[in-house]
Amino acid sequence: MKKEDLRLKFKQIRREHLSARDFDAAALKRNVKKAIADLGPKAQVCLYRPLSDEVGCDLAPLTDFYFPRIDGQNLQFFKPRSAKAFSKSRFGISEPIPEKSRALDLSQDILVFCPAVAVDTLGTRLGMGKGYYDRFFHANPRALRLALVLQAQVSKTVFMPDPWDQPVDWIVSEQMILKPSLKGVRSHGSQFAS
Repeated sequence: MKKEDLRLKFKQIRREHLSARDFDAAALKRNVKKAIADLGPKAQVCLYRPLSDEVGCDLAPLTDFYFPRIDGQNLQFFKPRSAKAFSKSRFGISEPIPEKSRALDLSQDILVFCPAVAVDTLGTRLGMGKGYYDRFFHANPRALRLALVLQAQVSKTVFMPDPWDQPVDWIVSEQMILKPSLKGVRSHGSQFAS
C-alpha cells in the first residue's frame, strides 16, 4: 500500500477512535509520565500541542516542556515562559512564541514525543508527509524519539520507509510502551518491552 493510502486509512482510524473517545486517556497520560520518568528524568522533554484529529497528552504545567515551532522547513523547540506564550501557525498548530520562550539546548539530553498518523512495530513512523520531525531527528540523532499514538494506530504490517524517514526509538500508546524490535512486538502492558 502506498504511503498516501496508508495515511488516509490511519487518519480515518484515528478520527474514529478520537471522536468516539474509544481509548483510555488516563492510561495514555500515565504511560507518557512513565516514559519520561524512566527514559529521560533529567532530559529536556518536548511535547506538542495536538490538532483536533491528533492524539495528545495534557501534561501540566506547560512551562515544564518544550514545544515545536515551524521555521521554514525545520522545527525548533521552545519552552514557554507562560501558558499564554503560544500563537497559531499557518497550519493551525499552537506554537510557542520565541520571544516569550526559551530555546531548546541541543547539546543536552532531549526526549521528543512526536505525533504520528501511524507507526509500525519496527518504529517506522508515518507522519503528515511534510518531513519536519524527520529533518529534526536527522539533524539531532542523539534525541530520543517517542511516537505518541493510540493503540489502533500501531500497525502490525511493516511500512516501507523512504530513505529520509527517521525511525522512532519508542512507541507510547494507552496500552503499552514499546521499544521497536526487528523481532516484532514484545509488549507487557505498560511495562517497557525489551
